[in-house]
Amino acid sequence: DTENDINSIQLVGESVLPAATTNIWFESRIRINTAQSDFLVGLSITNTSSPTTAPANGIYFFKDDGDLLIDPTVRGSSISSVDLGTFTMVLDTWTKVGFKVLGTSRVEFWINNVLESTLTSNIPVTELRPTFSHASGDAATASRLDIDYFSYGFTTV
Repeated sequence: DTENDINSIQLVGESVLPAATTNIWFESRIRINTAQSDFLVGLSITNTSSPTTAPANGIYFFKDDGDLLIDPTVRGSSISSVDLGTFTMVLDTWTKVGFKVLGTSRVEFWINNVLESTLTSNIPVTELRPTFSHASGDAATASRLDIDYFSYGFTTV
């Protein structure tokens, strides 16, 4: 019942490293119950204050408090490339989000199996870990981020 109460889950150990000879994939199915919340879903470095403070390095989907817009984000060395408002979520409806990191040259962001965005700059070159962070948007609204599943991996090219 407080704004910016944060719940975060990160896989133990930074286990994925973007590199020129590696392709990485990440996928999850999520839903929210209110626009009054923030979330970050994807890969990032260890970060205990996400989503209200962006991690220094990461590749993820971000949603701001007060809207239903998903913003694909690539962040390297604290500099972000963001495609604002790529997709509008529907409350209490499952949304499949995923991305493919193709070496260190581009990241393709997919939502409900549709390519929605491609970003080519600020791709981090440090180890990352699966990350799910949620922050409540106000004291009057009970908010949640539901996670049905997630999967990730990489291949050497």
